[in-house]
Amino acid sequence: MKSFFRKEIIAFCIFNLIFHLQGFAQNTVTLEKGDLKAVFVDNSAYGDYHYKGYNGIAELYHIKQDSTIFVPAFSGV
Repeated sequence: MKSFFRKEIIAFCIFNLIFHLQGFAQNTVTLEKGDLKAVFVDNSAYGDYHYKGYNGIAELYHIKQDSTIFVPAFSGV
């Protein structure tokens, strides 16, 4: 009987930990190297134009440009 309750408590703690950590999940990864900066996204919506269901590059910047060279209307660079 003790073993059953021990397993139940462990399962409860793991479930609560996973549920709590879901709020901290990131949908983006930003990489910067030299003059370039790229933002990659998962299938979540991102910004005003990157719709749900698309993944990959959402933003691509060069240090000498004031806007991204990614073209969201065409889903590509």
